[in-house]
Amino acid sequence: MEGLKQYNGLYFDPATGKTYREDGSDTGFTFERATWTGPFGLHFQWPWLNPIAFATHGTAEKVLGFAKKAAPAVAMELDESDRVVGPFTRTPERVILVSEDGNEERFSAGWLAHSIIFRGEPLAAQSFRAELKQARFAV
Repeated sequence: MEGLKQYNGLYFDPATGKTYREDGSDTGFTFERATWTGPFGLHFQWPWLNPIAFATHGTAEKVLGFAKKAAPAVAMELDESDRVVGPFTRTPERVILVSEDGNEERFSAGWLAHSIIFRGEPLAAQSFRAELKQARFAV
């Protein structure tokens, strides 16, 4: 893990987007570094923003599958719409959009992936269902 920066217990390789555990094993989830796009075609990565918040499309799809399995009675979809996250950041923060009877809540796909990595699917599912209940969804 030498040369890779640690974010919340995961080592992130900015060249590949892969994340690794302390023991060097691949988590199976990928993330991306947030980028800034400015005037005159400027485009660079924000080195101080935590990439774990920015799940790749593939990771977000995996997390959506996990979320649907954890709470099959609740309607949810992947939201990859462009939103500005922080000053001038143009990287989408992919979220799981949960909706029911006019109630709508967004859950970060990156942070749900982090929960899956560290807690394992059963505990991460239990935690996700608790968050859904707290947001007043019938789980």
